[in-house]
Amino acid sequence: MKRDMDLIRDILIEIEAHNDWPAGAMITPEDASKRYHLHLLLEASLVEGKEHHFVGGQIRFSVDGLTWAGHEFLAATSDQNRWNKFKQLVGSGLASLPFPVITNC
Repeated sequence: MKRDMDLIRDILIEIEAHNDWPAGAMITPEDASKRYHLHLLLEASLVEGKEHHFVGGQIRFSVDGLTWAGHEFLAATSDQNRWNKFKQLVGSGLASLPFPVITNC
């Protein structure tokens, strides 16, 4: 599965918007792509939380919030017009760009 920076951005925006979530709120994404990208967000330390695997293959995520790096990514990409211009500039290479390049867009 390829990394989808739009989906990553959307998930981070969603997490940031839910500032009233209790620590450890459980998310059970139905979509395999969203599960994969939540895994990537935890792996990249953009989100604080844990991935939980259950019998039967169900995966849930407990999300405590964004990390400093997660907030930095949103600060760099939250303006939709700026994000669209950046995506247009890099074209189909967005998924393969190193993360620091994206956060400095």
